[in-house]
Amino acid sequence: MSSSSARPAPTRKGPSPLFGIEIEIFVKVKDRVQAKVLHKLASRGERASVPEHWQKWDFDLSNNSKVLAKKEAQRLVVGQAIEAAIKKALGDKHGWTCEPDASLKERDLDDRKPKDGRKYWGIEIISPPMSSKKHWQVDIKRIFEAVEKQFDLWTNECCACHVHVSPGPKQKDKYTLADLVKVANGAFLWEQALQGLLPPARRTNRYAEPNHTVFATAEYKAVQTKGWEPVFRKIFAAAKNGEMSLVGAMTQTSLDATTGELQANRYLSTSFHPYFRLGTIELRRQAGVASATAAIHRVLLALTLHVSALDYSYNNALKRKDHPTTGELVTELSRCNKLLPATCHGADFGRWLRKCADDYSGSPVVLRLRGGTSSGGGGGGGGQPSRDSRR
Repeated sequence: MSSSSARPAPTRKGPSPLFGIEIEIFVKVKDRVQAKVLHKLASRGERASVPEHWQKWDFDLSNNSKVLAKKEAQRLVVGQAIEAAIKKALGDKHGWTCEPDASLKERDLDDRKPKDGRKYWGIEIISPPMSSKKHWQVDIKRIFEAVEKQFDLWTNECCACHVHVSPGPKQKDKYTLADLVKVANGAFLWEQALQGLLPPARRTNRYAEPNHTVFATAEYKAVQTKGWEPVFRKIFAAAKNGEMSLVGAMTQTSLDATTGELQANRYLSTSFHPYFRLGTIELRRQAGVASATAAIHRVLLALTLHVSALDYSYNNALKRKDHPTTGELVTELSRCNKLLPATCHGADFGRWLRKCADDYSGSPVVLRLRGGTSSGGGGGGGGQPSRDSRR
């Protein structure tokens, strides 16, 4: 046998995207943690050993207080406490941050749901850029384990989980113009199918509107008579003058006549808004999470949509005069999950997709699955925040 024939076959290079996750969530200090901290604060001998964030924490402050300055200060302390918990789990150079998020409408919580709702504070936990090739699932699990040791978590329809994606495997690796066109194509092609994987509150949401509401609207509405070619042609035409032109079209960037500054729409399902600042495309459509498993599934949905966008043969859809079904999307994303590194496997992603499709099939906006109507349905929707968020 020749030496050349004895060489191992080269490893196929598959997609290895980078991503970042932003988790909007409500947190409350666990009762036992609060009791322990208050006991130490009351002890002259132990008070000095209490971390600074606990010393600053106002345990009597209600989130419906009229004193805005106190609430703003409290949210900063909440972020410090979360970051301290993460540091203990991951070490000094973890890169995760925690920011206050008053947009989460703490005032809408009450003491019935969740219990002690007036003690919850809205925050956003933000990851650093993470590699799909590394053990990112382990890190996310460690983050939640660390936070849940000290805090109760809650999420509702106000909360979202945003995932930023870039091609990777290195941060310097950027989307090409051709890539951006494909991502835009995918956002339009799979729009209705994606709705079948989302709770009702996330299908039409002012902070994550479908992309066709601001661009190629007429072409999208005419798919059932003219097919997908006019939609893809419109996207391609927007890209003829380069990245700035395409991103401007996808974000409806315009010059503000009053301020003279560029204004862009960031509140779209597949948002191109962070592209020039971060080099990422952001999926904003998904519901909030209150568990590591749910966060991992949110990441995988964004990563597989990314892989599909760059790998899909859009020529096969040009003459099609219907919208792909949720069942087709489940099959496509399950395929794309297998193309990702092994570190993206083992999370029962395919089963989760099928369960989402089953649970949300009762809504009229969810199209029939290929081969028949999805069984089950009525899977909670927006009225079951704790159930939705933990999937």
